[in-house]
Amino acid sequence: MFQKLKKFFKLRPVNFCSIDLGETENTKILGFETAAESKSAIKLYQPGFTEESGHDCHIAIPSSLAIVKSITIDTVLNDIEIENFLTLNAEQYLDCSLDKVDFDYKIIKQAKNQTEIKLVAVRKELFVNCIVPLKNDGFIPKIVNIDLLALVEGVSWLMGNSEFPYAIINIDQKRLLFCVLCNNEIIYFHSNYSHDFSVTSEIVTEIGVILQLYNSLHSLEIRKIVLSGTCALNQGLVESLVKYTHLPVEVADFSKKILQDKKMIVDEMVVKNAPKLLIAFGLALRALNYA
Repeated sequence: MFQKLKKFFKLRPVNFCSIDLGETENTKILGFETAAESKSAIKLYQPGFTEESGHDCHIAIPSSLAIVKSITIDTVLNDIEIENFLTLNAEQYLDCSLDKVDFDYKIIKQAKNQTEIKLVAVRKELFVNCIVPLKNDGFIPKIVNIDLLALVEGVSWLMGNSEFPYAIINIDQKRLLFCVLCNNEIIYFHSNYSHDFSVTSEIVTEIGVILQLYNSLHSLEIRKIVLSGTCALNQGLVESLVKYTHLPVEVADFSKKILQDKKMIVDEMVVKNAPKLLIAFGLALRALNYA
């Protein structure tokens, strides 16, 4: 899910799709293509398109399907040593047999005598259920991540390193991801895939409940809210959240920043829908050599 990413991109930096499967009823697909004059083009594809079938794809699956663990190892290890360590020890962190899961990791931090990693595992039967439909449509899954971590990648690139805590909230009709970041590290997250979040007043109420839960567990005060996802563009949502939380609220738009890169061509539909596509974009960041 993570380490395999760089190896793949060295061979093929463009011509792939980034697919957000986190909300099954509203799949979001970004296409990255080679364009003229050594430029790359970003396009928004509609589910069911056929002209791009056969492309390699990177997919983000719902975090509700994954097991995510933070692990600290009391020594500095390279990739091979980490893989060996996890092969021998992963079961004690996952509480299940390794032959029942696919797992990968990301190095979070390495200090003099310590290695911090994020371990992500998905049960094989759930993973198969996600990728079989893609293969049937002609896609070739190469990289798998979870929507929450792809969201963090996207907003961290967009916002930069912040020394104060802020909340990134991705809201789609059937998915809400709430994550608090500080110094690009996750200090709290919450997900909900079982509610209808299309109504602005209900979104505000749900976010209020999650904020109360966060404040009861953490002393670090959230200083700002960043919104993404389909419902982030709901009329009146930003104003309602500002009134309810007394915090500054903004909508994440990666297109404004990426348009500063003269080697990128961004489709008009991507610009128009950028806040809805932050997870799909975050999933592709390393392919674009931005992460």
